[in-house]
Amino acid sequence: MKTFAVIDTNVIVSAMLTHNQESPTRFIIEKVRLGQIIPMTNKQIMEEYVEVLSRSKFKLNPEAIQDVKCLFEVRGVHLVPETSEHPFIDPDDYIFYATYLLKEDAYLVTGNLRHYPVEPRIIPPADMMRIIKLSETSAGNGSKPAARTASHVATNVVAGTITLSFFFKTPIIIITKIIKRII
Repeated sequence: MKTFAVIDTNVIVSAMLTHNQESPTRFIIEKVRLGQIIPMTNKQIMEEYVEVLSRSKFKLNPEAIQDVKCLFEVRGVHLVPETSEHPFIDPDDYIFYATYLLKEDAYLVTGNLRHYPVEPRIIPPADMMRIIKLSETSAGNGSKPAARTASHVATNVVAGTITLSFFFKTPIIIITKIIKRII
């Protein structure tokens, strides 16, 4: 199964800096390399990847930076979102969010959840790793995933109550994390 995802720069930085071969960020980059995660990119996202990875404080090898850039150019799907006003903490994050919105079943994978709206498909790297592993497990035995899923969670916080509408696609573990963030 192929999964479309916008991958925030912080995920790539973490993958390149960590010594933990089993880290969720390294897992995500490996799945991009294998073609199981299709990165959603565009010119602005690619420019940010290169600019941030090239910062002297990270001390990354220029060849490694070029390899990552090539990986995302070759494996990725390049989309151009409309630009508009945005109330983001970091204005550079908006291009990632706008690109994510272009594909209904895509994910936005980030280590900075608080920089984005609370949505079921905006997730940390560890959740993306769980989703991929779950899909691999269920694909391997020909069955549907054991976890209940939801592709959309509509939340209304009125007088301390939360109303949830469930459809099927996003693992319930993500919904639980969203509820915890809201409460």
